[in-house]
Amino acid sequence: MRRLPILLVFLALVTSGCNLPLPATPTSASATQTDSLPTAISNTSIPVPTSINTQPNTTTFPDPSGYTWQVIVSHLQRPVDLQADGSGRLFVIEKLGRIRIIQNGQLLPDPFLDISDEVGEDGNEQGLLGLAFHPNFSQNGYFYVNYTDKKGDTHISRFQANGNTAASTSEMNLLKINQPFPNHNGGALAFGPDGYLYAGLGDGG
Repeated sequence: MRRLPILLVFLALVTSGCNLPLPATPTSASATQTDSLPTAISNTSIPVPTSINTQPNTTTFPDPSGYTWQVIVSHLQRPVDLQADGSGRLFVIEKLGRIRIIQNGQLLPDPFLDISDEVGEDGNEQGLLGLAFHPNFSQNGYFYVNYTDKKGDTHISRFQANGNTAASTSEMNLLKINQPFPNHNGGALAFGPDGYLYAGLGDGG
C-alpha cells in the first residue's frame, strides 16, 4: 500500500514541473561573443539554366580504309614508351635501359642514353619505364627518367643531354622508392601545367 503515495508524489512533481517558467532568452549583453560566421543560408536564388543540351559532342570516327600502316623503324628491343622533345625527334624507351632516337624517319645507331648497367628488368614490369623532358629542355638539356634498379626499387633521376647523346654520368637521383614486388611499378613521367613533375609509381604489386 506504500506504492500508491509514492506514485502520487511523483505525479505531483512532474505535473508541477510542467508549469515552471522557461529560462529567460539571453540578451546581447549576456550572450557569449564568438568569431564564428553566421550559418544562415542566403535568400539569393541560384540561377538555373533554362535548357540543357543533352546531345553529346561526337565526331565521326576516321575510316580505317583511308589509312595505310607503314613501318618506320624496326629492330627495337622491348620499346615501352615514345616521347617527343619538340625538335622533330622521337625518343623510344627500351625497357632494357636505353633510349633511342628516331630522326628524319631513321633510327640513329647510337643510343641517346644507355643506363642498362644500372637498370634491373628481370620482372616483366621492371626496367626503364618513363621519360619526360624539362619544359625548357631546348635551353638546359634536362630530362627525367623513371627506372627500377637491380634490386627492383624505383628511381626518378635527372640527366642532361648534349645534342643527340646524354652521358650516364650526368645522373642526379631525385627520388628512390622501395618496391616490395616486381610488378605494378608504374613508370609514367609527365610535367603538369603547374610546372611540377608527376611520377606514376604503381600500387606496390
